[in-house]
Formats: sequence, structure tokens, C-alpha cells
Amino acid sequence: MLSNVRAIAFDLDNTLWDVEPVLARAEACLHAWLQEHCPRIAQRLSSEDMRTAREELARREPHHAHDLSYLRLSALAAHVREHGYDQSLAHQAFEVFLTARNQLQPFEDVAPALARLRQRYRLATLSNGNADLAPQEILHVGDDPWLEV
Repeated sequence: MLSNVRAIAFDLDNTLWDVEPVLARAEACLHAWLQEHCPRIAQRLSSEDMRTAREELARREPHHAHDLSYLRLSALAAHVREHGYDQSLAHQAFEVFLTARNQLQPFEDVAPALARLRQRYRLATLSNGNADLAPQEILHVGDDPWLEV
């Protein structure tokens, strides 16, 4: 039966890397950016408060509950609006978060495992997260990504 398997798909977070430290670092980078550029938000809202706002938004808009980027950007837009800042700052804040969120450290055994699997199978990802694999050199062999889709 396994001889018919031609492709293997992986989730990313907590499969290829531990996502909790990644998110904690990204949240800290976002909060530091907010302290400098939107101090009223940073003074009034903790990272936990902002997480609660995203969770409430997901409950109000269940059709978007799977879209973590939408939830974060929409919540940031509400925060900047509620605190009297220009809406463009929500997009800037989101980019700060995404940049830090995409500084990934795969588990030690990921590269050798993907290299071995790639010899027999096409490899792909399926995820509801917003990790960007393009800059992740550890997930490439030269210019050729191990994960095709």
C-alpha cells in the first residue's frame, strides 16, 4: 500500500519547528515596535490583551477564524483606530510581526529527514499559519526547495 504513496504533506508549526518561541519573539518585536510608533497602544494593551481581541474577533467572524493573518491585521487595525493612529500603522505593525514570525529555527532533525524523504516523495505543506518558507535556507538544497508546494 505504501508503494502507492507519491507525496507527503506537512503542517509547519510544531511539525518542522517549535512555534511557541517563534510567536513569543514575534510578539515581543511587535510590542517593542508599538512602544516606539504607537505608544498609547503599548501602554494600554499587553500582548495577552491583543491575543484576546483576536480571539473575540474569531468568535464574531467564524468564517475568518482560520485566517490568522486576517485576524491579526484586523485586530491591529481596530487597535490603531481606537487609539487615534493612522490606519497605515496597522499594516506596518503587521509587517514587523511577520518579519519576526518568519525567523524560524527548524528542529534539528528536519533537514536530514526532508532530504531523505525527498529522494522518494514529492514534499508539500498544508498550513493555516502565515509562515513564509521562501527565505528559509535550511529548507532548501541550493536554490531548490525541499518542499515543492
